[in-house]
Amino acid sequence: MKNKVFQSSRRGFLKSAGILLPLLSLSGFSGTQCTSKKKSALKDLYRSIINPASEAKPFFRWWWNGNQVNKKEISRELSLMKKAGAGGIEINPIAMPQQVVDPPKDGLEWLSDSWCEMIRYAVQEAKKLDMQADLIVGTGWPFGGEFLNPEETIQGLTFEEQDVTGPGPKVLKVEKSKELEEIFRIYLVPKGLKKIEDIVELDQRPDADNQISIDDPYFNHQLVLIRIKKGFREVFRGAPGGAGPVLDHFNAGAVWKYLNRMSDKLNPYFEGALGNGIRAVFCDSIELEGANWTTDLPSEFEKRRGYSIMPYLAVLGSEIEVDPHLNDLIQRARYDYSLTLAELFQERFIDVFHQWCHENKVLCRYQAYGHPWLYTDLVSGYMIPDIPEGDQWLYNPGWSSSRIDEIRYAIWNKYASSGGHLANRKIISSEAMTNTSGVFKATLKYLKQAADLNFIAGINHLVLHGYNYSPPEIGFPGWVQYGTYFNEHNTWWPYLSGFMEYVSRLSMIFQKSAAVSQVAILGPTPDIWRKYGLDRNPFNTEPWYLHSIWQAFSSNGIAIDFINGSIVTKASFKNGRFDYNGMSYDALMICDVASLEMPVARSILQYVEAGGKIIFLGTLPSQCPGMANKEELNSLVKSSIQRAIESGAHIEKAPDENLKGNMEQLVQWTGNLIENYQLKPGIIITDPDPYLMSVQFIHQQHPLLFFSNVHQNKFITTDISIPSRNLAYWRWDPETGLRHKLREDSMGGIHLALKPLESALIALDHPDQDDTFPKLRSIGKEWNLEGNWELECIPKIEGGPVSLTLDPLTDLSSLDNLRNFSGTAIYKKSFVLESTDFFGLELGLVYDLAEVKINGNMLGVDWYGNKTFPVNGYLVKGKNELEIRVVNTLLNYCISQKQNPEIEYWLDRYRDKVNTAPAGLIGPVKLIG
Repeated sequence: MKNKVFQSSRRGFLKSAGILLPLLSLSGFSGTQCTSKKKSALKDLYRSIINPASEAKPFFRWWWNGNQVNKKEISRELSLMKKAGAGGIEINPIAMPQQVVDPPKDGLEWLSDSWCEMIRYAVQEAKKLDMQADLIVGTGWPFGGEFLNPEETIQGLTFEEQDVTGPGPKVLKVEKSKELEEIFRIYLVPKGLKKIEDIVELDQRPDADNQISIDDPYFNHQLVLIRIKKGFREVFRGAPGGAGPVLDHFNAGAVWKYLNRMSDKLNPYFEGALGNGIRAVFCDSIELEGANWTTDLPSEFEKRRGYSIMPYLAVLGSEIEVDPHLNDLIQRARYDYSLTLAELFQERFIDVFHQWCHENKVLCRYQAYGHPWLYTDLVSGYMIPDIPEGDQWLYNPGWSSSRIDEIRYAIWNKYASSGGHLANRKIISSEAMTNTSGVFKATLKYLKQAADLNFIAGINHLVLHGYNYSPPEIGFPGWVQYGTYFNEHNTWWPYLSGFMEYVSRLSMIFQKSAAVSQVAILGPTPDIWRKYGLDRNPFNTEPWYLHSIWQAFSSNGIAIDFINGSIVTKASFKNGRFDYNGMSYDALMICDVASLEMPVARSILQYVEAGGKIIFLGTLPSQCPGMANKEELNSLVKSSIQRAIESGAHIEKAPDENLKGNMEQLVQWTGNLIENYQLKPGIIITDPDPYLMSVQFIHQQHPLLFFSNVHQNKFITTDISIPSRNLAYWRWDPETGLRHKLREDSMGGIHLALKPLESALIALDHPDQDDTFPKLRSIGKEWNLEGNWELECIPKIEGGPVSLTLDPLTDLSSLDNLRNFSGTAIYKKSFVLESTDFFGLELGLVYDLAEVKINGNMLGVDWYGNKTFPVNGYLVKGKNELEIRVVNTLLNYCISQKQNPEIEYWLDRYRDKVNTAPAGLIGPVKLIG
């Protein structure tokens, strides 16, 4: 979609000038702090990025492998993390990595006196370094322990089916019950079941030979045998003292007992309350596979839903042939069952965990998603904790149809930020850079791309996954649990601080500002629960566009939040706006929703009647999802929606399946939707691009805009403006902490030119008193620095330096003696200048980061590519000396070390064939003027 305000004349001028510098002005320009005529409302906010607070700096998940910890090593590792730029740690006790050969056996036991003392010591040492400390609840996940009583452990129902052909007596052989498992119910269900009342519950139980005798079934039936199992799932990777069966998270008494056991043990080490040393207690993703029952579920179900679930069990958990007319009834029972489980989970676990955290004076940090089920509506689950947390994986793209370079970033993070916005949470975090399929090959460039995708999704704090407790004497690579290889052995570890500063400054800005969204999106969660129960896979993928369209809106200058029915019913509607707890939306988009609770349908009608804008995409709501008063409520839902349409709600065809995976077309489709229904972008973007995404904030009525070009190779240019604006555009540089004012065009907009993976933070503030602008420079001449390069390659892990001369520059991995080189390659070159009329140095292609000096003067570090280094004042007439230090990843070295079991384990987990990666300086290296 083109914005008619902007004309093409300026772009033609820019093209005629060559490659424009505002490439320098927007990318590497050293701005200055300015004094405003009018006192800037953003003055204090700007100052905060000079030295961000610890809560804005990335934390490290600190794997305490096997609890093999001692005070000396704790202090050493904390100092390393602090020096790298960390603001805190999440202490995560866990079993020793399974691939470690001959692991030590003397680790500390979780909650033992000696372990608690180590926690206290680590927290105190962190505090001395101005670092904050979080602590995971339990050890491993989901939490539990060998100390639990059987009735406190995880419970679930399993279903076994067997054909029975009548008539006549039958003897059926069934499987023998396993340990911690017993038969719960046995049903005979007629094939082609027409009425629930035709299901027969049997009193028989298997005899000593595991046989069941059945008398005279007159029709073809299926035998459905339901077993109940307890304690069937063990804590995954639990450390000693916290291993054993998983807790029953639907049992409030057991949850309180477990949590109090932890706080009772730790509180004395923190002057009576965990909060005297620990910032937050963290609960990892809820991976309760098979947990679909708790002891009092039948009575709770009947109390909440008004009927018994027992007659429906046989058809809810098994694949029974039923008459099509019965499907609706079964789906309603499945919805009610899912809703009851979700209510119990929220009341008995999430609410309890949240309350326990506050009683112990710590923040509650929680991941509401899980595997393979989502035990709550995600919006509701993410509105409870003080710090809602999503997740992010590298080299594992997940379910979204809009995949970017194998980075998973969209679904959980967007729900975490939506819940955080609706609950007015200051910090919204992400378990960032989880990596099990690319350990040793992630670059800082890749980490920046992933970090920006987190920010675009509304995240404002990163918990990096992770730093492994591993003493130096263990050798390379040490004890590697999970995650990107954040370790002092890594080649890029000395340069990590640049990435950390960049992330910290952005996080500081976003934490101190309020999110802005224009559109609320309601998805079909009740329909998913009706059809599939709490299974997360259809939630993630149906309708196909639900978790991609927010990105298409982002590229078109509109920010969105996901909401649920509860938000709709509690919102207020005035002057066409949809308001909830400080968040305000111009429109509500309802995506392929067939089922609505009656209060939600009624509120939708009220919103339309208050002048609100509603767009129904695809399916129209026409029924209630559950069993209660279904005929009456079906009619009321349908009539409410019809009245809403008559009052002005819009109906639009959902995007076609052929757009799936084509973000460029989806961005265009969304742009047309915005134009057709006159939605109001927060940012007017002339040339939307699927790889240029944005997120919006406000601070004391001053808009703050963050843009990121998330493409690794594409240069993106566009024009942007802010509607109804009377302030100047300022570019704040999160890499340097400096700022400068941007030149506006005659229509009050600015030109934005972003190199691959470059981002831009734009603040709207008062103009400075001198009204100065950065100097715009176009490239008039280039000089390639060709010829011999002196090269010294210094390996990171082992081996001595290798020296050679290169002409021309080439990929080091193509050279036999450097094929498996990982470390620092130092390139040196002398060149003679007759004139110093150059303003920049460009390196061309680099694998993977570069540090540059000219004549002994440090020009900076290019840690994510395409940087133009300013050379003004550093060049001299006559002879000049250039030194470029290039650092590649550890991958090429690790490929040569497959006899190392730890390395081999992680290389075997790569999704693609493991090949050597390009390395070194490829160029062309050139001066520009």
